[in-house]
Amino acid sequence: WSYIAFEQGIEHMSLLEKIHLRKIYNTLIQEVIVGEMLDVHLTSQDTATNKDIEEKTLLKTALYSFARPMMIGAVLAGKNNNSIDMYEVFGTHIGMAFQIGDDIIDIFSSSTVLGKEQCKDITERQHTILSQYIHTNAPIDVQNTYNDFFGKHISLNETKILQDILTEQGAYNF
Repeated sequence: WSYIAFEQGIEHMSLLEKIHLRKIYNTLIQEVIVGEMLDVHLTSQDTATNKDIEEKTLLKTALYSFARPMMIGAVLAGKNNNSIDMYEVFGTHIGMAFQIGDDIIDIFSSSTVLGKEQCKDITERQHTILSQYIHTNAPIDVQNTYNDFFGKHISLNETKILQDILTEQGAYNF
């Protein structure tokens, strides 16, 4: 139904503008599907690569939630191609930064502040920039301790352990 609403919303536009908008919209749909497939795949893996995490973040957050909607808005506002390209770059950077911030607050903010379960990324086996930092920089015993929490419900005491690991190993300030 969203595609029908999208089409109804652009009825008044020129053919060229409609083609441009459809191209951005269809790209957004394709990217989020691939990003979701990558995300599901990665949760079944014990490790991930930096490239995998960056690609997942790019597709599921930066492009889907920031860059592509900004580009659609720019086309609807009648902006030129240079402006639209600028929104893609800007939105991508903002989206990547947003996801890093989200990964941090998932572990370092309280459930009350979050409005959801704390450490949900770890419980759901999400590979993030923080977990990747631990996997590539921490001593093996610290990696093993961190990995022991993956896929499990995290208690308040365990949350403190995870926060200490991320802080002491430098992931929080990375």
